[in-house]
Amino acid sequence: MKTYSECIPCFLRQARDAAKLAGADESVQIEVADSVAEKLPQFSLELSPPEIARTVYDTVDELTGGRDVYKQIKHESNKLAMGLYPKLKKIVEGAEDPLLAAVRLAVAGNVIDYGLPHAFDVEQEIAECAEKDFAVFDYTEFSDAVRSS
Repeated sequence: MKTYSECIPCFLRQARDAAKLAGADESVQIEVADSVAEKLPQFSLELSPPEIARTVYDTVDELTGGRDVYKQIKHESNKLAMGLYPKLKKIVEGAEDPLLAAVRLAVAGNVIDYGLPHAFDVEQEIAECAEKDFAVFDYTEFSDAVRSS
């Protein structure tokens, strides 16, 4: 995963949104955005978005008191995932290639990102990942490595 220049405004939006979720007043939200804006030029676009986001969220934590702003969302997501687990387990167990089915389900789980500004339909993401071709999908090499380990 590569970072593109189009990602930069998103990092600022994520910082502001996270500061709001943390209950920060407008002056602290501005302080968070300013601090993140000062740090962004120091990052190489060769870093992945999650690597940069770590610094963004560390800055939010530092300036808002370290509250886990996504705690409730994570709790709800885990509850949803546990509700889906029996169905997903049957999909994997009934698949011609259970490892491939598990990999595709893992990809669906990783596509869901609450830091992004759009909603997700979890069931739709699962269905799409079960069918679509990926731009990079080194499954054969991965499968061989798993089986030989």
